[in-house]
Amino acid sequence: MKDLSIVIPTLNEEDYISSVLEALSLQKYQYKLQIIVVDGNSTDSTVITIQKYSKQFEDLVVICADTRGVSFQRNLGASHAKYDHLLFMDADVILPSNFLNSLSHKAKKEYMIALVMHLPLKINVLDYLWLSLLYSFIYIVQWYRPICSGSFLLTTRNNHAKVGGFDEKTVMGGDVIYGLDSIAKGARYTFFFYPYVFGYPRRLRKEGRLVLLMKWLRGYWYMIQHGPIYKEANLHEYEFGNYSKADKL
Repeated sequence: MKDLSIVIPTLNEEDYISSVLEALSLQKYQYKLQIIVVDGNSTDSTVITIQKYSKQFEDLVVICADTRGVSFQRNLGASHAKYDHLLFMDADVILPSNFLNSLSHKAKKEYMIALVMHLPLKINVLDYLWLSLLYSFIYIVQWYRPICSGSFLLTTRNNHAKVGGFDEKTVMGGDVIYGLDSIAKGARYTFFFYPYVFGYPRRLRKEGRLVLLMKWLRGYWYMIQHGPIYKEANLHEYEFGNYSKADKL
């Protein structure tokens, strides 16, 4: 992996996006890096905050979309990507300073899709226990129906074009379907335990560990059995961009 385009969808992320961009600006990356932030018409100061970082990146693209939707925003960002390797990540994922260099030595396939280990920013025994269960499950099912997550999803522009991007009609699991479609069309799946990234466990805080785990498992099983989750499936929509500062804790 050499030159890289990173796509970050945002919606009301003023409390988080600074940390994400600051970590990206500190990357000791030896190749060219393009940062594409696609905002879904935030009602807070997300866009203003992003624009303050324009001098810290050689290539920062800020797109203000009229339409909200994480899949739509990812696709829109990908359409502006310059480079062959494409990384989709959420606006609450923090990369260690040498992360991209470390990853570049491991991501050697031109046509691939990959997920990395996520760790909480603050040490919390219950969070680590929860994550150990989650990643044990992810590791096991990679031999059956691998799981990809839009929180960090590394692929290529060729693969993105081949699968037709993210399905913008899904209400949950569009990233999982994207991964399954990629593998079905020949992409090689890889799950990296190292290098790893850090993230705010805000969804855990907001929904609760058990509720979130059951929601994910139910959604995964539905997708394996029936395919993409649309509104008519009558499951649950996956809320996007609705967090408070309290959810960081």
